[in-house]
Amino acid sequence: MPQAKFTKDFDYRVKPNSASGSIVAYKKGMSLSIPQAHLDAATEAGAIESAPAKAAAKEPANADLSRPAS
Repeated sequence: MPQAKFTKDFDYRVKPNSASGSIVAYKKGMSLSIPQAHLDAATEAGAIESAPAKAAAKEPANADLSRPAS
């Protein structure tokens, strides 16, 4: 799960179209791991410090970058 730091209070509605849906309340200043769907909604609402970059593909640890790939 991605990390997020909230710059303002934000409520995430788990089932937005349901009267019985749950709400997850995040408070300004909280810094924690949250599900991607919560991060996307908080980013859209401008409620987090900055959107962390999604994990990029990394070079293998044993890759020899000094030689061209064959």
